Amino acid sequence: MIEIPIKRRRPDGKRGMCSCGSGKDRYPLYDGYGIFLTYACHDCEKQRLSHYRPDIMERYECDEPIDED
Repeated sequence: MIEIPIKRRRPDGKRGMCSCGSGKDRYPLYDGYGIFLTYACHDCEKQRLSHYRPDIMERYECDEPIDED
C-alpha cells in the first residue's frame, strides 16, 4: 500500500507551512503573466526560483503559435 503524505500544517493546524522545513508560512510564486510556478517562503524563495530563467518573472515575448482546438 502506498502511503500518501499529509499536507504540511502550521502548529495551529492550518495549512500553509513551507515544504523546505523552515516552519514558515508559504506563499505562491507566479511568473510575469500570473501563471503559478511554486510555493515558497522567504527562506527558500531564491532557491526555488533558481530553477527558472531570470526573465520568466517579467512579461516575456512569446513567438510560438497557439494551437486552435
